[in-house]
Amino acid sequence: MKSLFLLLILAAKMVVPIYAQNVKSNSARYLLENTTTDTNDIWLLLNSSEEYSFTKPDTGLLLAQKALHFSRDLHYIRGEIYALNSCGSAFQFMGDYPQALKNQFEALQISRDIK
Repeated sequence: MKSLFLLLILAAKMVVPIYAQNVKSNSARYLLENTTTDTNDIWLLLNSSEEYSFTKPDTGLLLAQKALHFSRDLHYIRGEIYALNSCGSAFQFMGDYPQALKNQFEALQISRDIK
């Protein structure tokens, strides 16, 4: 009886991480499809981009690029700087160092321009 109970607990623990990973990928898909051009949505995209940059840099890059696009449409300088930094981090983790430096230096230049 104890071994059956232990087996059920172990099986339940194995199912939970699989479900959690699926929810995370669905949330990225939701963000890419349903965000609007609002500063709150820009920060939501940027925070999600940081979460994905280490594990799935291509997804993090997509989220950061969408935040960058919205920031430029709204002329939201702070969001643009953070989005460029997130893009640079994603490119760095993907191994595209020249593109990473380009994004990071563009963010640095904008930061210097606004002091």
